[in-house]
Amino acid sequence: MAANKSKLIAATINVQQLCDRILSTQELTRQDHMQLMSLCLNDALVTEDERRLINQILDDIQLAQLHFLS
Repeated sequence: MAANKSKLIAATINVQQLCDRILSTQELTRQDHMQLMSLCLNDALVTEDERRLINQILDDIQLAQLHFLS
């Protein structure tokens, strides 16, 4: 049980760091996009605050406010 909790904490930190970097640089790689999509499909790893950040990024994609890097 403790191992699962530490994995969730590590995943949470990574989600926060990923979202913060994307929002601050306004740039998104294909790998970033894939990570966000897999996080969206895995509710167990995402808190409500992280879900809001991810939704903000997805909204910015739709509004063409983010630049895709190849």
